[in-house]
Amino acid sequence: MDVKALIQKQREMLEAIEPTEVEVLLGGRVVTVVMPYVMPVPFSDLASKHAPETPLDVAQVGFSLDGVARNYPDIVIRDGEDEDDLLTVLNKAVHYGWPEMYDVLTHDDRASIRASVWGTYVWRSQQEKKKLQEVADES
Repeated sequence: MDVKALIQKQREMLEAIEPTEVEVLLGGRVVTVVMPYVMPVPFSDLASKHAPETPLDVAQVGFSLDGVARNYPDIVIRDGEDEDDLLTVLNKAVHYGWPEMYDVLTHDDRASIRASVWGTYVWRSQQEKKKLQEVADES
């Protein structure tokens, strides 16, 4: 077993993960929230800042899905061909507008964003492990 090669392959697999797209209602329009994949260490840093709040958080993810979803980095909003990175300059400081946008989304749309976080960082790896175990069991 070549651990260095496995680490490199893992890194390449993570870098190949496509952004998640979630359609939400905003100002009477359907827009797309584009959520890039956040690598494991930065994601762990984000998750560690948002302690579990609900029994589901405690049991299944170990962090606040709502807190992570609300503070998710580098989101882009797409409306047709137009894209907005939600960055504006206020008083010579860069302001990231995603938390403000998240706060005005409907309950259903916030739930979809949380589900996207869960699917990307919990479900995806669970399914990959399950699939590999099934292949190993068939061998």
